[in-house]
Amino acid sequence: MAVTYTPAAERDRRRERRRAIRVGRADVVLLAVSSVAALAIGLAYSGRLRAFELSERERARTSVQIVNLNTVAAPTDVEPLMGLLFANAADQRVAARELFQFLIAGGDNRRALPNVGAILRARRTTETRPLFTSADLATLKPFAVVRTRGEFRRQVLLFGALYILAFQAVGLVWHLRGVEGDRLLLAAAHLLTAIGFAILLSRSDPLRDIPLFVRYTEGILIGLSLLTALSLVDFRTTGFLELSYIPLIGALFLCVLVILFGYGPGTSNAKVNLGPLQPIEAIRLLLACFLSGYFARRWEVLRVARGTAIRTLQLPRWMNVPRGEYVLPVLVGVATALLFFFLQRDLGPALFLTCVFLAVYAVARGRIGMAVIGFALLVSGFYVGYRLNVSHTLAERVRMWQSPWDNAVPGGDQVAHAVWALATGGPFGSGLGLGDVQYLPAGHTDLILAAVGEELGAVGLIGVALAYGALTWRGFRIARAAPNDYGFFLATALALFLIIPVLIMAGGVLGVIPLTGVVTPFLSYGGSAMAANFAALGMLSSIHADRRAAGDFQPFRAPMRWLGGALAVCTLPLMVMLIDVQVVHADDYLVKPHLGVQADGGRRYEYNPRVLDVVRRMPRGTVYDRQGFPLATDDSAAVERSRSAYQKLGVPIAESCPNPTERCYPLGGRAFHLLGDVRTRVNWTATNTSYAERDAEDTLRGFDDHAVPIEVRDASGRTTVTTRRNYRELVPLVRHRREPTHPAVVAFGRRTRDLHLTIDAALQLRVASILANYAGKSGGRAAAVVIDPDSGALLASASYPWPTSPSSADSLLDRARYGLYPPGSTFKLVTASAALRQDPDLCKTRFTCVRLPDGRVGANIQGWNRPIRDDVLDTHPHGTIDMHDALVHSCNAYFARLAVKLGAEPLVDAGKRLGISLTPSASASRRVRDTLPQVGYGQADVVATPLRMARVAAAVASDGVLRETYWKDTSSPPSNADRFLQPDAARLLSAYMRDVVVSGTGRSLRHHPWRIAGKTGTAEISGHPSHAWFVGFAPYGSATRRIAFAIILEHAGYGGASAAPVAGEIVSAAALAGLIQ
Repeated sequence: MAVTYTPAAERDRRRERRRAIRVGRADVVLLAVSSVAALAIGLAYSGRLRAFELSERERARTSVQIVNLNTVAAPTDVEPLMGLLFANAADQRVAARELFQFLIAGGDNRRALPNVGAILRARRTTETRPLFTSADLATLKPFAVVRTRGEFRRQVLLFGALYILAFQAVGLVWHLRGVEGDRLLLAAAHLLTAIGFAILLSRSDPLRDIPLFVRYTEGILIGLSLLTALSLVDFRTTGFLELSYIPLIGALFLCVLVILFGYGPGTSNAKVNLGPLQPIEAIRLLLACFLSGYFARRWEVLRVARGTAIRTLQLPRWMNVPRGEYVLPVLVGVATALLFFFLQRDLGPALFLTCVFLAVYAVARGRIGMAVIGFALLVSGFYVGYRLNVSHTLAERVRMWQSPWDNAVPGGDQVAHAVWALATGGPFGSGLGLGDVQYLPAGHTDLILAAVGEELGAVGLIGVALAYGALTWRGFRIARAAPNDYGFFLATALALFLIIPVLIMAGGVLGVIPLTGVVTPFLSYGGSAMAANFAALGMLSSIHADRRAAGDFQPFRAPMRWLGGALAVCTLPLMVMLIDVQVVHADDYLVKPHLGVQADGGRRYEYNPRVLDVVRRMPRGTVYDRQGFPLATDDSAAVERSRSAYQKLGVPIAESCPNPTERCYPLGGRAFHLLGDVRTRVNWTATNTSYAERDAEDTLRGFDDHAVPIEVRDASGRTTVTTRRNYRELVPLVRHRREPTHPAVVAFGRRTRDLHLTIDAALQLRVASILANYAGKSGGRAAAVVIDPDSGALLASASYPWPTSPSSADSLLDRARYGLYPPGSTFKLVTASAALRQDPDLCKTRFTCVRLPDGRVGANIQGWNRPIRDDVLDTHPHGTIDMHDALVHSCNAYFARLAVKLGAEPLVDAGKRLGISLTPSASASRRVRDTLPQVGYGQADVVATPLRMARVAAAVASDGVLRETYWKDTSSPPSNADRFLQPDAARLLSAYMRDVVVSGTGRSLRHHPWRIAGKTGTAEISGHPSHAWFVGFAPYGSATRRIAFAIILEHAGYGGASAAPVAGEIVSAAALAGLIQ
């Protein structure tokens, strides 16, 4: 029989091929990781859709339908969207037509919009300016999409399948080519990229934003192609060793290109990008090749050659210092890195390139002294660069690192956002697709580790750390098994280039070191970095596949152990900090506020946006009036129940509350100064406001945020006041924000949130209408306050004008409660009260009012040069009169002389009790003493609010009991009663006030059926018409219910002529509302 001869070499190749084709444990691990990857992608897809559906249900639902911008067939399809931006129908049609022209550009071959934000590129046909602004986009985006759920699902399936199959394809190629590539390295990278894929899938809006996982997968496919190609390269050839300077030349060439033509992301002055690429990724691979060749040739000389002197200075024998020519590589390497840093203006690349270089140098030399010195020089150079402000970005990041929770750096909240994300994730994470990683600035690049921590928790990040640890361990093991020194140093450098960026970014995210722009290998979004990282794995796999015997690396055993120990020492404190942030103090960090610069330049506290989301979604209680009418509500049922009652008051609910999804304010602007507007929060931070929606927010939201005013300094050094809140009570709601049936969420939802005010809606509506009517006839500004004198309850408070759309600053002022006006003759009630408080018999004191030499009526007071004059219309002297006649006829001369008789202290004391300012001077008694005659009749420096003057009338009406006004209705009125006048004195003064109306300056109301008692006032304003006042109460005498009030009409002239009729109508309105009996 014939004998077939098979050469030995061929037999060896067949044995190798059969051995390679066998499925081993590493193949099983790779398959298992693929299964985990498929599960992670599936969970992220499911979680993202679940979170998306929850957010869609929370969006405002209007008659506007969601429009797919990529399927628009006519301008009319987008015209409803334009209705959100333009009130005029013609403007809507024009904008819709121009948007449609942008959408169909290209005709039948029109390119699909990748995201809704692409419409910002649309331009007006007649102008060069954009059709939409960023604010317009924010309004339109909830109602526009660029893909359907089905299209999104197909994208996930397609790219998820391509991603998983690509890893298996690499293993298959290795099998077919008989290459023993390192499948554990491949599996570790597979696991990391699976996590990255899932996180990026979670970040974007599935129907409105660019799907980041698409480009991420494309980068992985390119990287795996490079890995496969490089794993087939034989790095044993001498060319790699002999021509190691060529990679150096290539790296320097790329550096020059970056410095000359590079640019930074956004407004950064760092130079990192060159077109669509980041050359630093190729530079590090080229440097790895150069350093490997350099140290492979010189490591023995670096260890043996020893310097004995520095110039003429002899060194002791125990000092092991290399010769000067061998110190030169360290100096040149550090100097080059610093030069690169100064020219590129970026800390990250210079830092991690130098760290790798010094680590490999320490391994080559077997000692760490020069590496430590080199690192110290590097840090010193960075410090000098920081002090010289070489890089504006670096300077800001250092300041942010120095004070991550309180800094004045624009965008200085990055570390805070990272910690908020980690704390939100806690030990086990929010779940893939269920986090809010879209809130992380650069959450797909610089802060990708924080995004992983939010969705997978501390457990997930520990798993990521183990994956990187496996990469490093395999890299070092491949180095020790390499057949020559070049392979050893190349594997070591490549492993360091994969692990050191992770440590740098983890330190930056946790605030240990300044945050840099270094890419986190295999996790970060970025094609250049992904390609370079997989290329490094391909080179490691090629060295691993070399089956020659390992070289003698005994001299490197100890340095490698030290290097591994150093990496572990760097990792350990990071893990401790991670556990502290995500486990031990997670709740504290979750609600910790950040004090920073906001968009308007002011410094205010910023909070975890996930917490604010919970606050925003929290059901808000209804604000009711004393009769149970809703004044502000989100409850459509409450609105419906009050529809007919409001209709009877002349308030059509359909017009007052046209949008059923917005908070309803039936009284609109007529109750704005009482309620505020939580929809717009206009004037929300003004200190001269008392908005029920703001001040009772704890009640309406069902929790107390413990708001505390804090003084801070802005960039100019000016001191301002901001508010710090504590949202600790909401931590369970944040943790379970995707679980509406969780017991903590259900219990919180059952809390009582409604707020009942003492305001009477019918009276408030009528008072506002009366003011608007009379103000229109005079100066256009007015205010009125109505209170219950027997309890202090605020029944109505109106200021005119009130805000409309658009609002003027003037309309925002709450004149009724915060407007400061000279009270004029109404203050005579205070002067009279001060006298009666001192001695009731002072009511009998008589002073004389005479005709002055200039023909005016008044008096000359001894000790004062200026005569006191009464009103120009007082043509006859009042004669010698007592307090009764003086009040009835409003005699300035009498009350000026009474004030002088009393002295400053009784008036100051009365004013302080009533909350009325007699002077802004720090020395009140002295200033009042100097102006006593004018103070006596409400001029000089005296100012008061209508509310304070209404309290004066209320104290007289309630037998001298002064009560603090309150607006929050409770089961029992607050016990804040204070005896201001004795009952007999109060009844005497009330009788005087009744006579003012019956026969005095307020006699236009003498025939009013509800027996009004009051006091007119005409407050003089230099250079302008006088303000008209009327304060009083009704009914006088026996009554079961009464009201006290104060009215001011700005620049309306005489109180008796202008303000008194307003008081009459308000009293009639109160009687109609059943508040007078």
